[in-house]
Amino acid sequence: MTLDQVKIAMSMPIALSQCRHSLKKLGLAHESAGDTAGAAKALALKPDPTRAAVAPALAAEIYGLDILARDIEDARNNTTRFLVMTAADTPAPAFTTAA
Repeated sequence: MTLDQVKIAMSMPIALSQCRHSLKKLGLAHESAGDTAGAAKALALKPDPTRAAVAPALAAEIYGLDILARDIEDARNNTTRFLVMTAADTPAPAFTTAA
């Protein structure tokens, strides 16, 4: 699969909006998904060379996908932060607490 085969990028709306200029430059339409990793999983479950997922590199590793382009966010200073959350009443490990 190559980037020139791709016609549609799918991901969560926020991720798509953070990459809108890059996606437009590539001539890709977009399709909303519930989350970035979910878009990668959906692609892995139903491969289609005309579709790609905008997702973290870890999602590509987990689902066995090839990375066709890196660092496609429009603003280089844009960073997305991920959290691990639970409903359990357990304190966070010391290495994750803010200083």
